[in-house]
Amino acid sequence: MTERLIELLGLGDRIPEGAEAHFEWGHLPRGESGLLAVGCLAALVLLTVWLYRREGRASAWRKGLLAGLRLGALAAVALVLLEPRLAIDVRETTHGYTVVLWDASLSMSLADPYQDDERRAALAAAAGLERDADVAALTRHELAWRIVERARLLQGLAEKNQLLVYTFDHEPRRLAGEPSAEGLAPRGPATDLGAAVRRALEDTGGRGVAAVVAVTDGRINRGEGVQAVIAALRRRDVPFYALGVGDPIPPKDLEVVDLSAEPRAMLGDPIIVEGAIRARGYEGQHIEAVLTLRPREGGAEVEVERRHLGAPPDGEVVHLTFQHAPAAPGEYVLELRLPPREDEAVTDDNQRAVTVTVSDDVSRVLLVAGSPTFEYHFLRTRLVRERTANVSCWLQSAQARFPQEGNERIDALPVTIEQLREFDAVVLLDPDPDELDAAAAEALKTFVAEHRGGLLYVPGPKFTQALLARPDLKPLRDLLPVNLGELVEARGAAEPWPLRATPDGADHPASRLEPDPERCRQLWARLPGLFFSFPVRGEKAGATVLLRHEDPATVTERGARPFLVAQYFGGGPVLFLGSEETWRWRSVGARVYDRFWVGALRYLVQGRVAGGRKRVELLADKAEYALGEPVRIRCHAVDRGYQPLELRDGLEATARVGDEVVTVKLLPAPQGRGWYEGLLLPPGQGVLEVSVGLPDDAPGERPATVAVTVRPPDIEFSDPALDEPLLAGIAAATSGALLAPADVAGLPGRIPSLTEHTRSARAPIPLWDRWETVALIAGLLAVEWALRKRSRMV
Repeated sequence: MTERLIELLGLGDRIPEGAEAHFEWGHLPRGESGLLAVGCLAALVLLTVWLYRREGRASAWRKGLLAGLRLGALAAVALVLLEPRLAIDVRETTHGYTVVLWDASLSMSLADPYQDDERRAALAAAAGLERDADVAALTRHELAWRIVERARLLQGLAEKNQLLVYTFDHEPRRLAGEPSAEGLAPRGPATDLGAAVRRALEDTGGRGVAAVVAVTDGRINRGEGVQAVIAALRRRDVPFYALGVGDPIPPKDLEVVDLSAEPRAMLGDPIIVEGAIRARGYEGQHIEAVLTLRPREGGAEVEVERRHLGAPPDGEVVHLTFQHAPAAPGEYVLELRLPPREDEAVTDDNQRAVTVTVSDDVSRVLLVAGSPTFEYHFLRTRLVRERTANVSCWLQSAQARFPQEGNERIDALPVTIEQLREFDAVVLLDPDPDELDAAAAEALKTFVAEHRGGLLYVPGPKFTQALLARPDLKPLRDLLPVNLGELVEARGAAEPWPLRATPDGADHPASRLEPDPERCRQLWARLPGLFFSFPVRGEKAGATVLLRHEDPATVTERGARPFLVAQYFGGGPVLFLGSEETWRWRSVGARVYDRFWVGALRYLVQGRVAGGRKRVELLADKAEYALGEPVRIRCHAVDRGYQPLELRDGLEATARVGDEVVTVKLLPAPQGRGWYEGLLLPPGQGVLEVSVGLPDDAPGERPATVAVTVRPPDIEFSDPALDEPLLAGIAAATSGALLAPADVAGLPGRIPSLTEHTRSARAPIPLWDRWETVALIAGLLAVEWALRKRSRMV
């Protein structure tokens, strides 16, 4: 009947091919509403019949005809209200998904030697190579692509199910277009297979997934690990197939693990270079370590030292220490190199470099002390002996006729900016505020913020509380990187408590006792403890806590009390040292005491000595970065009058590694006027040079440049062997398989084609919303009215 109705109404062209149509009411009242509608309709029928029986003198058959016409019109209106329509159901068949996860982490850029002959032959056959030896010339990524392309794996999987292809490293990314070798190329600094599996399964929604196929070396080094991968696959009952790429036998490797040196040195001082090397597969064999030096601006490379040593056991780190004193000032690149072997799989890690600036500038330091404490006497003696600094001392408690000490003696306390500009750094040891006023405090603030002078403040139990009570000395308190608390009593603890280096303090120039951060932390913990540290409510926003005092009586909800805190205020570095007891460290050796104070002093004078009269100073937050780690660049610029350069739109920096060049915008920074900062991701490995020029530079003027080293991420290359047990474990737990190279072509035949048959409703076709319906109702009413007129009933 439905087909007859469709044919009668001419609706055949509106029915989709393969769809099913059936008649239904769109608005059929039910329940109480239905009873009410039937009652109303019956009442209308009875009312119509009753009215026509009582009306006029027409014959009974004419009244019956008129009543029939009226009832026909009412019936047509009732049909319209019930909304008769054709319901359309479309039967659809949808295919499930097959997910392909392609490892794009940097370990896939390795070329393996494939020490097993049988495996090498199998890979060569699967990749279509003429010679087995050619396998070692291809990276893991290139070899995997040749195997997959030759087996037409992606095309075969796409014929069975919808294909979703993702690359993954530290994060997954879905490929929008046709997969290609370039689009799948390795570039990521870590591998997170779990995140890739979760993302792919989430993207499929509730649709069926026939299989997850991973092309990887199995080096999962980020995320939740293998159990999370298995759990995610089991929840959806999805098998896991893996094409393992790489050599399961750990490759032989020589690696320079670390290289460090102080970034700045004084001419004549030996540069202490600390290196660390590691070997794998060469235990007992003879290896060489070569330290070279070359000018950063270009010039001949000089071999500083060549060490001959036996390779340590696999994985063991050997520390090397070198000394060298350059003959001239300048910027130098020191490189530690392990000459590569022919059987090494990775040679990018055979060298590391560090940049050192050698200066012949002598800094001027002002040492101000409120009273002749042990700290003052020991520190004065040490600084006077420092040949890279000229020290002027001012002991405030000395008699007027007492001659002040130092390399350059002064006869009055410098309190104006003109006087302070003669110095590069100021050290305040619990200064007596009676010799300071608001103008002197403001001059110190200007000296640090605008003239890039360094300031070290050491509070004490004698004068600091009085300094805190002076409202006019607020500019001096503003300089400090901490909020000082109230000194309730001057007594220290009953026993000494050690200091603990924070993660920042283990590798900060002001607290770096050893180039290696872990050894630096250990050395700080072994130093004699301190009885007293000034109460600090906490560090200010932007300050860096380098050391904490572990006295349990000082611990708050924020942790142990900050002891050594660093911060840039405007353009100058500021240090806060919480106690005058560092002289106690001399008991374990003058070297530690000297290294701390010389390091702190050189940190304080860096803004003035390193900046010189250059208009641009570039600073990186450290000398070495792993690939993928953002580099933070800070820049201070002045105009031709050497006033802070303020540019609302900032400056543009150019970063270059080899032939790769990127640009980064340096925006105005909160440190103060003339300061700019920005972040950039290195485009490659090697020496990264960041350059900044000013808008009014003369043509051909060389831009300011800072160099840092970008090394491969250790996490991807520390253990790059193919992890077959891991991949086989995931496959076994999910009813999948670890594929041999010869099995790749047959994988599509092992994965079922998932099809789902669904019935979806399309928009119905209304039968009442037609011109014929309106014509029928109007015609019935018109005929009724004409007959009533003829019968003289109107």
